[in-house]
Amino acid sequence: MAGVDLKAQKAFTLIELMIALLIMGLLMRFAMASYDGYISKTRQLEAKELLARVINEQASFRVLCPVYAMSLQSGSSLNRNCASRSLTVPFPLQSESYTLSMQAATANSFDVVIALRQNAQLNRSSACTRIVASWNRASIQYSGFEGECGGGVWQ
Repeated sequence: MAGVDLKAQKAFTLIELMIALLIMGLLMRFAMASYDGYISKTRQLEAKELLARVINEQASFRVLCPVYAMSLQSGSSLNRNCASRSLTVPFPLQSESYTLSMQAATANSFDVVIALRQNAQLNRSSACTRIVASWNRASIQYSGFEGECGGGVWQ
């Protein structure tokens, strides 16, 4: 009876398996870092687009009324009320990452505040809690994002 030649069988050694697992672990680590950066940039873009929509709606409000709206709400349809200086927009003002509100509105200027929710991946800094964008009609300027995060995150 022919015997089985054990040396002829091919198999991986424990060292080879450990090296393969180490390489896979390193690749996964780099992939996760790239994914976190992608999520962060996507959420930043979402916040910027929402801010642009609010600024556009405020500009439309000012065309109809001689002032900017003082309050901002989310509703099912667009509603501009000049008497109460309130603006209802047909899109959400919050997401899982942030909430958006309007503050310090006057006849010629307003500030839009994006407050980051806890664990939001917009910035890795724990000090990054809110970002303010200011619009001033008198000097026709937009100051951009500023806050604890620093402007570089949002440029």
